[in-house]
Amino acid sequence: MTTGERIELLIKELKLKKVEFAAMVEIDQSYVTKIIKGVGKVSPRLLETISQKFGVRREWLETGNGEMYKDVDSAMIDRLEKQYRLTAQSREFIENFLKLPSDVRDLLARAIKQLAKEYPRKPDSALTAEEKRAIMNAELDAEAAAEKREQTSSVSIISSGLSKKLNKHSR
Repeated sequence: MTTGERIELLIKELKLKKVEFAAMVEIDQSYVTKIIKGVGKVSPRLLETISQKFGVRREWLETGNGEMYKDVDSAMIDRLEKQYRLTAQSREFIENFLKLPSDVRDLLARAIKQLAKEYPRKPDSALTAEEKRAIMNAELDAEAAAEKREQTSSVSIISSGLSKKLNKHSR
Protein backbone atom coordinates (compact mmCIF):
# COMPACT_ATOMS: atom_id res chain seq x y z
CA MET A 1 0.00 0.00 0.00
CA THR A 2 1.37 3.45 -0.90
CA THR A 3 1.30 6.61 1.18
CA GLY A 4 -1.40 7.90 -1.15
CA GLU A 5 -3.50 4.80 -0.56
CA ARG A 6 -3.06 5.17 3.20
CA ILE A 7 -4.19 8.80 2.94
CA GLU A 8 -7.22 7.64 0.95
CA LEU A 9 -7.95 5.05 3.67
CA LEU A 10 -7.67 7.78 6.32
CA ILE A 11 -10.08 10.05 4.41
CA LYS A 12 -12.61 7.20 4.16
CA GLU A 13 -12.20 6.27 7.82
CA LEU A 14 -12.76 9.90 8.85
CA LYS A 15 -15.83 9.97 6.58
CA LEU A 16 -14.56 13.10 4.86
CA LYS A 17 -14.80 14.20 1.26
CA LYS A 18 -11.49 14.85 -0.48
CA VAL A 19 -12.34 18.54 -0.65
CA GLU A 20 -12.95 18.67 3.14
CA PHE A 21 -9.72 16.82 3.85
CA ALA A 22 -7.81 19.13 1.49
CA ALA A 23 -9.19 22.22 3.25
CA MET A 24 -8.22 20.83 6.65
CA VAL A 25 -4.60 20.23 5.59
CA GLU A 26 -4.53 23.43 3.52
CA ILE A 27 -3.87 21.96 0.10
CA ASP A 28 -5.88 21.90 -3.13
CA GLN A 29 -8.36 19.06 -3.62
CA SER A 30 -6.82 18.21 -7.00
CA TYR A 31 -3.49 17.64 -5.25
CA VAL A 32 -5.15 15.16 -2.86
CA THR A 33 -6.40 13.25 -5.92
CA LYS A 34 -2.89 13.24 -7.42
CA ILE A 35 -1.41 11.93 -4.16
CA ILE A 36 -4.00 9.15 -3.97
CA LYS A 37 -3.29 8.17 -7.60
CA GLY A 38 0.44 8.14 -6.89
CA VAL A 39 1.16 11.06 -9.22
CA GLY A 40 1.71 13.74 -6.56
CA LYS A 41 4.48 13.58 -3.99
CA VAL A 42 3.76 13.89 -0.28
CA SER A 43 6.06 16.43 1.35
CA PRO A 44 7.44 15.94 4.88
CA ARG A 45 5.50 19.09 5.87
CA LEU A 46 2.21 17.60 4.61
CA LEU A 47 2.91 14.33 6.44
CA GLU A 48 3.49 16.28 9.65
CA THR A 49 0.30 18.32 9.12
CA ILE A 50 -1.79 15.18 8.58
CA SER A 51 -0.19 13.54 11.59
CA GLN A 52 -0.89 16.53 13.84
CA LYS A 53 -4.43 17.31 12.60
CA PHE A 54 -5.76 13.76 12.68
CA GLY A 55 -3.64 12.07 15.36
CA VAL A 56 -2.19 9.64 12.82
CA ARG A 57 1.27 8.21 13.32
CA ARG A 58 3.68 9.59 10.72
CA GLU A 59 5.47 6.23 10.46
CA TRP A 60 2.18 4.59 9.48
CA LEU A 61 1.56 7.25 6.83
CA GLU A 62 5.03 6.77 5.33
CA THR A 63 5.53 3.01 5.61
CA GLY A 64 2.32 1.41 6.81
CA ASN A 65 4.15 0.02 9.84
CA GLY A 66 2.51 0.03 13.26
CA GLU A 67 -0.84 1.36 14.34
CA MET A 68 -2.64 4.00 12.29
CA TYR A 69 -3.46 6.31 15.18
CA LYS A 70 -1.28 7.73 17.89
CA ASP A 71 -2.27 7.21 21.48
CA VAL A 72 -5.10 9.76 21.89
CA ASP A 73 -3.48 11.42 24.92
CA SER A 74 -0.16 11.62 23.13
CA ALA A 75 -1.66 13.24 20.03
CA MET A 76 -3.55 15.76 22.14
CA ILE A 77 -0.49 16.57 24.22
CA ASP A 78 1.60 16.94 21.04
CA ARG A 79 -0.86 19.59 19.80
CA LEU A 80 -0.86 21.39 23.15
CA GLU A 81 2.93 21.28 23.29
CA LYS A 82 3.20 22.86 19.85
CA GLN A 83 0.40 25.41 20.29
CA TYR A 84 1.53 26.64 23.73
CA ARG A 85 5.27 26.01 23.31
CA LEU A 86 5.31 23.81 26.41
CA THR A 87 8.55 22.97 28.13
CA ALA A 88 9.41 19.33 28.78
CA GLN A 89 8.47 19.89 32.43
CA SER A 90 5.04 21.31 31.49
CA ARG A 91 4.39 18.40 29.13
CA GLU A 92 5.34 15.93 31.87
CA PHE A 93 2.98 17.72 34.28
CA ILE A 94 0.09 17.33 31.83
CA GLU A 95 0.88 13.65 31.22
CA ASN A 96 1.01 12.97 34.98
CA PHE A 97 -2.13 15.06 35.61
CA LEU A 98 -4.05 12.88 33.14
CA LYS A 99 -2.96 9.72 34.98
CA LEU A 100 -4.50 10.90 38.27
CA PRO A 101 -7.97 9.77 39.42
CA SER A 102 -10.69 12.24 38.39
CA ASP A 103 -11.40 13.42 41.94
CA VAL A 104 -7.72 14.28 42.46
CA ARG A 105 -7.62 16.04 39.05
CA ASP A 106 -10.66 18.10 40.06
CA LEU A 107 -9.03 19.09 43.33
CA LEU A 108 -5.82 20.08 41.58
CA ALA A 109 -7.75 21.95 38.89
CA ARG A 110 -9.50 24.05 41.55
CA ALA A 111 -6.15 24.84 43.16
CA ILE A 112 -4.66 25.86 39.81
CA LYS A 113 -7.69 28.00 39.05
CA GLN A 114 -7.20 29.81 42.36
CA LEU A 115 -3.49 30.29 41.63
CA ALA A 116 -4.29 31.68 38.19
CA LYS A 117 -6.55 34.30 39.80
CA GLU A 118 -3.82 35.33 42.23
CA TYR A 119 -0.94 35.63 39.77
CA PRO A 120 -0.53 38.23 37.05
CA ARG A 121 -1.25 37.08 33.52
CA LYS A 122 1.92 38.68 32.14
CA PRO A 123 4.65 36.45 30.79
CA ASP A 124 7.64 36.16 33.12
CA SER A 125 9.73 38.34 30.83
CA ALA A 126 7.25 41.23 31.22
CA LEU A 127 7.15 41.15 35.04
CA THR A 128 8.82 43.85 37.04
CA ALA A 129 11.33 42.92 39.74
CA GLU A 130 8.72 43.85 42.36
CA GLU A 131 6.12 41.56 40.79
CA LYS A 132 8.64 38.71 40.61
CA ARG A 133 9.48 39.23 44.32
CA ALA A 134 5.77 39.21 45.19
CA ILE A 135 5.29 35.93 43.33
CA MET A 136 8.31 34.36 45.00
CA ASN A 137 7.11 35.51 48.42
CA ALA A 138 3.63 34.12 47.77
CA GLU A 139 5.15 30.78 46.74
CA LEU A 140 7.35 30.71 49.85
CA ASP A 141 4.35 31.60 52.05
CA ALA A 142 2.32 28.81 50.43
CA GLU A 143 5.14 26.32 51.01
CA ALA A 144 5.52 27.41 54.63
CA ALA A 145 1.77 27.14 55.20
CA ALA A 146 1.74 23.64 53.67
CA GLU A 147 4.64 22.57 55.86
CA LYS A 148 2.90 23.99 58.93
CA ARG A 149 -0.33 22.16 58.03
CA GLU A 150 1.64 18.97 57.58
CA GLN A 151 3.38 19.38 60.93
CA THR A 152 0.11 20.27 62.67
CA SER A 153 -1.56 17.27 61.07
CA SER A 154 1.29 14.98 62.19
CA VAL A 155 1.20 16.40 65.72
CA SER A 156 -2.57 16.00 65.94
CA ILE A 157 -2.35 12.40 64.69
CA ILE A 158 0.39 11.64 67.21
CA SER A 159 -1.44 13.34 70.07
CA SER A 160 -4.67 11.60 69.10
CA GLY A 161 -2.88 8.26 69.13
CA LEU A 162 -1.29 9.04 72.51
CA SER A 163 -4.64 10.08 73.97
CA LYS A 164 -6.17 6.78 72.87
CA LYS A 165 -3.31 4.82 74.40
CA LEU A 166 -3.50 6.80 77.67
CA ASN A 167 -7.24 6.31 77.88
CA LYS A 168 -6.82 2.61 77.20
CA HIS A 169 -4.20 2.25 79.97
CA SER A 170 -6.14 4.31 82.50
CA ARG A 171 -9.16 2.01 82.34
